[in-house]
Amino acid sequence: EASFSHPQAALRLLAHGSDGELGLTAGTALEHLPALDFSQAFLDYADDASVENEAALQADTSPIEVRYNRFAVASLDAATAVGPLQVGAELAYILGRTLFAAELAQVSRAQRSDMAHLGLRAEYTQSDALVFAVEASAARALQSPSDSAKRWMFLTPGRFMLTAVGFVAYSPGDLGFTLELSGGVLNGPSY
Repeated sequence: EASFSHPQAALRLLAHGSDGELGLTAGTALEHLPALDFSQAFLDYADDASVENEAALQADTSPIEVRYNRFAVASLDAATAVGPLQVGAELAYILGRTLFAAELAQVSRAQRSDMAHLGLRAEYTQSDALVFAVEASAARALQSPSDSAKRWMFLTPGRFMLTAVGFVAYSPGDLGFTLELSGGVLNGPSY
């Protein structure tokens, strides 16, 4: 939860004109998904369950720590009308996102990486009866995991997080209901 001890904030400037709109956003927040961090004694025991490593793990007072790391974002977005379509684009730089690096059958610590993000969208509205929207985005981790044998979980081998979503809504006449259909394809974590 946002609080004075863990502040989260964003500032958005938006300019409107006859050709469209231009927005600038800057913000800082805490990750919504927790990062589990394991002590060295835990990792040593996971690699080798020897008597010495078991004794070190039993003496460890904090083998697992749960953290919600802070990240920041700066983005520029624009939208304009192209015929009957409203089209837009967003370019963002995200500092310090928490990612997990792993190789099969090995416990890993959460690490942080800056990310670059590009999103494109198009929306078609026909009166109040029909709305169609599609959006695609790509974000790339700008750093590799600290261990070259590992890769970022949920990202492509090229360190990309890719997303495409679509939405259509239809309201037939004055019947008072709307039919909606949406779907998405993504390779990263979601909730």
